[in-house]
Amino acid sequence: MSEKIHFLPWERKEEFREFLKKCGVLDEIRKGYRVGLKIHFGEKGNPHYIPPYLVKIVGEVIKDKGAKCWLIDSNVLYRGMRARTSTHLEVAKEHGFMDIGIPVKIAGDFAQEREKEVIVNLKHFRKVYILEDFLEFDYLILLTHFKGHALAGIGGSIKNLSMGCASRKGKYKMHSKMVPQIKKELCIGCETCAKHCPGEAIKVKNGKAKIIEEKCLGCGECIQVCPTKAISIPWESVKSEEFQERLVEYAFGIWKERKGSIFAINFLHSLSPDCDCLSKPAPPLAPDIGIVAGKNIVEVDEFSLKKTIEVKGYHAPEGVDKFLHHRPNIPTHIQMEYGKKLFTSL
Repeated sequence: MSEKIHFLPWERKEEFREFLKKCGVLDEIRKGYRVGLKIHFGEKGNPHYIPPYLVKIVGEVIKDKGAKCWLIDSNVLYRGMRARTSTHLEVAKEHGFMDIGIPVKIAGDFAQEREKEVIVNLKHFRKVYILEDFLEFDYLILLTHFKGHALAGIGGSIKNLSMGCASRKGKYKMHSKMVPQIKKELCIGCETCAKHCPGEAIKVKNGKAKIIEEKCLGCGECIQVCPTKAISIPWESVKSEEFQERLVEYAFGIWKERKGSIFAINFLHSLSPDCDCLSKPAPPLAPDIGIVAGKNIVEVDEFSLKKTIEVKGYHAPEGVDKFLHHRPNIPTHIQMEYGKKLFTSL
């Protein structure tokens, strides 16, 4: 599964419209198609999201083909502005995505999440859990701000597809192989978590909640509803290498279910070492580089990382992996290496 990769230097971004037309990004989109533009709106306070005016151009080119498109993202597992649909939409508006003529949709509102189970039979997962919203489009385009990540090394199209399109249960399972943790000093024994637990895995005894491990579904509902933030994700339960492989397996499952009707566009700008989920990310490690597009998400991410290595960074020279230099213990190559093994089988 090898496809041509296209690159547009950042200093020529005013040519983005023609770039889209010439590189074949939208060639498979037909009149009447429903197209999902999978995007990350950025957490409140984070300035590193994709410039809305470039996203607007994608929408205009799609509309010129007689198709309809929607900006779409899913609610996150942890607490924050993007954990609930109402406040997630507030962030999208604050960052300018409500003013570009493309309707915005938040997939999988936790109150009415529609999830599909997909069999993959891979190393870490026998099945993956995907939000059905992302399967209902005729075509899905990944609009990804390429950057670093504290656990995944890099955050590119693979992560945008996997974590971004997974259901709440899927997000939790990628992050952890343990049940949620309860901080007894914060638990007030209100039974809110127990009342909301779909697996009836939480009991309150002697004024404190306790999770019955064998009954836990790993859905993360208790984390969301706890009024005192006494329940948390055991982030440290999965190491970087395994986390990256889990991301790839979810991306593979979604790609397989969509039968490859996906295209990836990475925006190599504001190259922070941190995920856009942080409200106060670290500053960029290198100058803005350009836009990378292609059908093969693994190759798009690999080419994107290569371009960041080639340039002179603010703290590392040409030829040095800027993200690895920033976090020496977090590898940046695992996603691509494992991705090549899986995606070549399609």
